[in-house]
Amino acid sequence: MGVIKNRKSFQDPVSIVNEDPLSDLIESGDDARLAQELSELGQATRRRRKTRRSQPLLSSCDVEGLSSRLVGHKSQRKQRRIQNDKQLRATLASDGDLDEISIYDFVQDTVSVFTLMLEEKDNIALWEAMLAAEPDDVYHERYHRDKRNGNGRSASVNGYSPEDCYSRLDGDMKRTLRRHRCPTDLLRRIENDLESFFDSSPADVYKTYMDNSFSRLLLHATCEYMNLRSRSFDHMGTRWTLVKNPHAEFKCPLIPLSKYLECRRRSKRR
Repeated sequence: MGVIKNRKSFQDPVSIVNEDPLSDLIESGDDARLAQELSELGQATRRRRKTRRSQPLLSSCDVEGLSSRLVGHKSQRKQRRIQNDKQLRATLASDGDLDEISIYDFVQDTVSVFTLMLEEKDNIALWEAMLAAEPDDVYHERYHRDKRNGNGRSASVNGYSPEDCYSRLDGDMKRTLRRHRCPTDLLRRIENDLESFFDSSPADVYKTYMDNSFSRLLLHATCEYMNLRSRSFDHMGTRWTLVKNPHAEFKCPLIPLSKYLECRRRSKRR
């Protein structure tokens, strides 16, 4: 047989159960004693409620990232998060790295493509040359030169803005340039030849030979854009073109025709 250790949990079968004292007071008719017993019973009930409310809901320390509403009503996932957080803090505290944690502890060190490119000496030389170069030096030189020649007036007043230069072309020339995709290399070579010639000798006549009509068309368009006069003629079975400057000095437009046409094409695509 088993041994009953806690005998207080079981009532003695021969013991007499005491009746409720309140029922005796009610039957006796002692109102003063009954009021006193009820007051003492109410105070004892309030003390038990206050003691029950003052007990902390969670004996363990608070965990960051958990809402106060969930404290005391944690699911298994929340409990695992609390345990993992405690273990992580204990591990870091034992290692002495708790105050030194940063984002770099979780991100691996990487080398950028720019750093790999500059590891070679040839690339470093090219980079330094690009930093030392001035890409717009020709543009600024022409701009200030035109301002000096115009006594401080802007290029649009003198008629050397890209819009003014393009407006000098006739309608047929504009339609041809819009319909046909002009070879940029050929157009730039024509512009460079005319500019270098008339910069050195603005009063001389430029004479050139071109074997196809489309190249001559580009030459005439460039001359109209640069405010020059051009004329084609036949000589000994070949077609030649003469170009001259009708002004006392030569003023080159701020933006060449090839670049202006490229800008117009890009703006239309947008």
